[in-house]
Amino acid sequence: MKITGKGPVNPFQIYHQQQQLKAKGKNGTSKGDILELSPEAQKVQELARQGMALPDIRQELVDRIKSQLEARVYHVSPRQLAESMWKHMREEK
Repeated sequence: MKITGKGPVNPFQIYHQQQQLKAKGKNGTSKGDILELSPEAQKVQELARQGMALPDIRQELVDRIKSQLEARVYHVSPRQLAESMWKHMREEK
């Protein structure tokens, strides 16, 4: 069996390379990463932030439907129900 590789590791050379990298970072010759978003991306980010602030449940709608159900006055149009079901079935395909 033959094993090949880079050869012996010189720890002093590795240490010296690391010290050089640290020195570059301290004296400012190395620039850090900069992220700049386009105006469109900034708008998308703001809209996403606003969307996250919205409640998951529209409580006023839930309360209104609950009260209608309790009063037995909640009515769904059969036509509207059928159209919604049809639309949902078409979207699944």
